[in-house]
Amino acid sequence: MRCPECGQENPEAARFCNSCAAPLGPEAPERRKLATLLFCDMSGSTAMGERVDAESVRDLMFSYFHEMRGAIERHGGTVEKFIGDAVMAVFGVPVAHEDDALRAVRAAWEMQERLTRLNTELEQRFGSRIALRIGLNTGEVVAGDASLRQALVTGDAVNVAARLEQAASPGEILMGEATFRLVRDAVSAEPVAPLELKGKSEPLPAYRLTHVEAEAPARARRLDMPMVGRDGELALLQERLAESAAGHCVLATVVGEPGVGKSRLAAELLASAQGEFQILSGRCLQYGEGITYWPIAEIVRQAAGIRDEHAREDALQRIRALVPGGAAEVVAQAIGVADGESGTDEIAAAITGLFEALARERPLLLFVDDIHWSEAALLDLLSRMPRTLRGNPIFLLCLARPELVEDHTEWEASLHLQPLGDADSSELVGQLLGRAELPPGLAVRLSVAAAGNPLFVEELVGMLIDDGLLRRDNGRWMAEPGLTEFAIPPTLRELLGARLDRMPSGQRSALERGAVEGQVFHRGAVLALSDEVQRSRVPESLEMLFEREYIRPAAASFADEGAFRVRHILIRDAAYDGIPKKLRAGLHERFADWLEKKAGDRTTEYDEILGYHVEQAYRYLEELGPVAEDGRRLALRAAGRLGAAGGRAFARRDYAAVNLLLRAAALLPPHDTTRIEHRQAAGELLGDAGEFQRAQAIFDEVVEEATASGQRHPRRARSKLPLVGEACHRSELSRREGARGVGRARADLPGVRRRARPCARTRLACVCLRHQTPVCVRRARGATWARARAPGRQSTS
Repeated sequence: MRCPECGQENPEAARFCNSCAAPLGPEAPERRKLATLLFCDMSGSTAMGERVDAESVRDLMFSYFHEMRGAIERHGGTVEKFIGDAVMAVFGVPVAHEDDALRAVRAAWEMQERLTRLNTELEQRFGSRIALRIGLNTGEVVAGDASLRQALVTGDAVNVAARLEQAASPGEILMGEATFRLVRDAVSAEPVAPLELKGKSEPLPAYRLTHVEAEAPARARRLDMPMVGRDGELALLQERLAESAAGHCVLATVVGEPGVGKSRLAAELLASAQGEFQILSGRCLQYGEGITYWPIAEIVRQAAGIRDEHAREDALQRIRALVPGGAAEVVAQAIGVADGESGTDEIAAAITGLFEALARERPLLLFVDDIHWSEAALLDLLSRMPRTLRGNPIFLLCLARPELVEDHTEWEASLHLQPLGDADSSELVGQLLGRAELPPGLAVRLSVAAAGNPLFVEELVGMLIDDGLLRRDNGRWMAEPGLTEFAIPPTLRELLGARLDRMPSGQRSALERGAVEGQVFHRGAVLALSDEVQRSRVPESLEMLFEREYIRPAAASFADEGAFRVRHILIRDAAYDGIPKKLRAGLHERFADWLEKKAGDRTTEYDEILGYHVEQAYRYLEELGPVAEDGRRLALRAAGRLGAAGGRAFARRDYAAVNLLLRAAALLPPHDTTRIEHRQAAGELLGDAGEFQRAQAIFDEVVEEATASGQRHPRRARSKLPLVGEACHRSELSRREGARGVGRARADLPGVRRRARPCARTRLACVCLRHQTPVCVRRARGATWARARAPGRQSTS
């Protein structure tokens, strides 16, 4: 194993380099990730360098880089490089967090604050000041392995962040639109004129950051809507609340996935307890300094009425008014109001005494959110409260994600909150959109994609509104034409990306390989797509994914196989989106090979699935650049499968054949005979369905391709028939004009055998019958019309 730091070769089992002692491990896989990039450059340093000695400038730069790195790393960012006096940092790589964009914004704001302190010293020593220009942008990047000294991230999002920094004025922070959308509930910002950035074809919107709220979440949750589908869970918590009011200290922990509705349920419970209970709340922070007792500090500030403008001594006096004696000093030390180094047991006793004193006045409800992020000392304090405060009317409500019980198996969850059912999800969509005119099935697709998670419903709807795909018209939501599909909103990509990054490598690899097949995947496919190192760990990884409720058993397509369903389609999509395109191409091809082998002599049944996966393999290679001969063979292989499936669908006059045949044709070389036949067949079905303009466009292209390649195509005359039917349908032709149209269509049949004429008339009759066009009805006579009307009879033309 080669050391990434010094290049020394080491034994395969070595954990540290024998030469430089750097840690050794497997190379981190390349992945596509959502990240926020920060570019910062100093303004005024060149002018100062002319007047200040080089040694002093060097000292200044050391101080500057130390302060900037400190701000970035304090918020969880990674400094990729320093270039002169410029800094590039990335948030979300190598490990993603659900609030990376907000972390980057807070880091940028803190960098400006730190520079203010640095400027005070510069002005005193040298009589000059410097300023920062900062650009922030969020987007998809390809992340490499930092230990190999390669670029940590690459992608267009990096270039845009650099251009935003260049466009910023000294002292200004500019954000791209994607970043602003992710943090808009936690910041104040004003739009600037769209920026003409080098290398971009269109002006880009940008926002000037003017303020950052210290503790606000990136996106505020809607807790004002009626609660849906949680009556039973609320009743259970209210029973425990009544038990507490009767004189018992009760600990209740609600565990659930992010966004499943824990906060909404808690808000409903707290509202029902107003008046009877004194309610105090706090939340655990994911990162920061002095956060062990952060929720206790918030609770104490509320109970004592301590505000930001209160001096330290005033705050201490207010705490002493709540809890007498030395316990007040210990509580103050724990929350940072007083100096001292009390032990955890002493702090726990003092805080317990404070809660006991508060509960003497009236029952006390303590609400602590996000305890999955809490430190061990706080968890120990909370878990012991029912014993140490026995006999006191205190209700302790804690909210947590499943990581709490995964990492602390001794912690008992009172309630596991499950996703909403289909009916409740649909009701939630209705509440968000009210009376909305949506395309058929869109509300159902929103509910299915959200899989019972209220946050996911809100974010999906919010994304459609932000993108202008849903708009208000006279108080109603209207969908833009063509709205049928939607991607994962960036807010959810941050959340899901953070969850995936917490997975052990074997579990994530298994989930990604399964995601290549789809939301439902087979164990054998995961084994076939895994490399030798991961293959032996697949059974254990799948078992752990099942235990952690990422997947659940599903019906398999083969008797000797096991199958699983990814519990949430958005998790499947997030796992799949993280796979680099080159690797995706290889995995899709390998899956098709596995499926062909598995299906044996029944591959015909799987033509459409096989065609899809080989098509995906080719398309990803095509996106990466010019396709080599191996790639062109993939295109022909995919076209064969899709064409076979489309041909069978065409034979039964199934409209689904249109999509299959056009996709197959697109994979074949121009002027290929099979390509022309596929497109013509698709055009005929479009004509049957009344999509005349689209059919005519395809027929015109077919005739043009056939002519250019020197082919005489026997079905060319049919290109006239859809137009005749359309014109008749719109009553744009008189009887005489309709007759002329039919005559022109028949005149184009000189190269066709005589029996084709009645077939062509039958085709026209079918079109007329379907669209009830009276002019053409009168033109279709005799046996031809009778054949068209005959039940179950299909024309063949």
